[in-house]
Amino acid sequence: MVNTLLPGVFWMGFIFILSVIPDNFTKSIPYVMSDKIAHFIFYGITAVLLLIWLRVRMPGRRAVVLAVVLSSVYGFFIEVVQYFIPWRSFSMRDFAADVAGAVILSAIFIMISRRPTVR
Repeated sequence: MVNTLLPGVFWMGFIFILSVIPDNFTKSIPYVMSDKIAHFIFYGITAVLLLIWLRVRMPGRRAVVLAVVLSSVYGFFIEVVQYFIPWRSFSMRDFAADVAGAVILSAIFIMISRRPTVR
């Protein structure tokens, strides 16, 4: 069986690195999306990767709830870490975007994965 946890671990490590490097570095990376959209997408992907890992280990609803909670807690943890980094700051708006992304992208993933395949 392929380890479905590794992509999530690597993704969370990637988020951590982006979250602790100086702001001026991340602002120099050209991207079209705003900060909140990035939080929404990054933590939504985190929740989906955790959900993929959890679905084979527990019943459906519990897996979804746990994936969203873990992704949200990780987002809060990152915000707390940023509070102690001089060039970063704690933001409840960022955390709200993290939670929204985790909830909505998990819901979309569930809807897509339950769709019958066309043959």
